[in-house]
Parts: sequence; structure tokens; C-alpha cells
Amino acid sequence: MTKSKPTTERLFDRIVNKLRAGQTVFLRNDFYGRVIMSIPGTHDYRAKSQGGSEYKIDSSTDLVIETMDEGIEISEREYLNY
Repeated sequence: MTKSKPTTERLFDRIVNKLRAGQTVFLRNDFYGRVIMSIPGTHDYRAKSQGGSEYKIDSSTDLVIETMDEGIEISEREYLNY
């Protein structure tokens, strides 16, 4: 019997598939207290802290990398209201 992959791997695959399809992806990282948004068709991301202003963030930062691996997918509304 084959074991299923951990949930984080399935989440990562789902996120990558959405990005490849040109969809915006919104994620929350509770450790950093931030949310991030992918910009379709680019390698650019936007981030914000709770109640803070949105800012551009490089895709190579720990925040983006760790959020892609361990973050929680959220809705656009949740991102905007964060």
C-alpha cells in the first residue's frame, strides 16, 4: 500500500498549478503574521501585515518560500481584510 503525500505537498502542488494557470493565489503565514498574493504571469508578489499597507516582495525571500511550503490558502477577501 502506498502512503499519500503529506498535506503540505498537496497544497504546494495545488498552488503551483494555479500559478501556472495564471490564477492569483492568496496565502497566509501565521508565523510571520503576513499574507501574500501572487501576481499572475510574473514572479512578483505583494505582502502585508495585519492592518498594514501592501508592499512588493521578492519571490526569493524567506517569507515567500516558507509561505509557499507551509502557508494557508485564503480568499481574496481574507487577503484584503487582513
